[in-house]
Amino acid sequence: MFEAGRLYARADLHHEWGGTNEAQRQGGILTPREVPLIIVVTGEEGREFGYEDQWDDQGVFHYFGAGQEGDMEFVRGNLALRDHAENGEDVHLFEQEPGGLRYVGQFVAASWNWQDDVPDRNRNPRRAIVFELVALDEELAAPTTAEETRGAADPRWTMPLDDLRARSARGLGEPPTSTVAKRSVYQRSSDLKAYVLRRANGTCEGCEQPAPFLTVAGHPYLEPHHTRRLSDGGPDDYHHVIALCPTCHRRVHHGADGETYNNDLIARLATIELS
Repeated sequence: MFEAGRLYARADLHHEWGGTNEAQRQGGILTPREVPLIIVVTGEEGREFGYEDQWDDQGVFHYFGAGQEGDMEFVRGNLALRDHAENGEDVHLFEQEPGGLRYVGQFVAASWNWQDDVPDRNRNPRRAIVFELVALDEELAAPTTAEETRGAADPRWTMPLDDLRARSARGLGEPPTSTVAKRSVYQRSSDLKAYVLRRANGTCEGCEQPAPFLTVAGHPYLEPHHTRRLSDGGPDDYHHVIALCPTCHRRVHHGADGETYNNDLIARLATIELS
């Protein structure tokens, strides 16, 4: 859909995805009419209105909701972002730059909270909604720990596969306002990745060739691929995640037959995960 790092003209996004209402033309949360997605925009310009969007040391992006005057409310874009998974809408983050919007990646709103005394456009204090956005792209997720870099043992690689499968299938189990939600997203994502890689047992589930090399931890290198969008239940369900070698992964995203190949992978997953 979007290419990481690419600069898009804002007007082109409005046109390509069916447009938005006039109030959203320069806003931070865009909800196109014709497609189930939400475009979230961050940038330095928002700081004059009290929007202190930032990454924390766990790799979570803290994003201030929409609304330039008075207390923020869960209406329009804020409501859509809060309920995006329930409503089947994907969230894509862009950063405002001179000349357009640079694509960062796909995210999930893991939780939200209130922050008091945030200045509005008139410098009056107000309550602001702060969303905690967790990246779905592995390269944007929480930084690799020192233990993983050194190849420290991970119990998920030795525990019974059925137990790991059960762990990767659990729900978050926390209300949207709980900060535990973001840790649960990371934990489940990590469990899901480990399960899919162990299920593959060193062989690409696309081309059925051996993994091209071993990681520093001594595990076969394969890349999890989500065959279905978040709104379809993809990233959160091992039934829709497949382990691919780098070549197959690039093929499905950038190949001329990428869409057809992805459909083939969906069919193949149906034979791998029978229950």
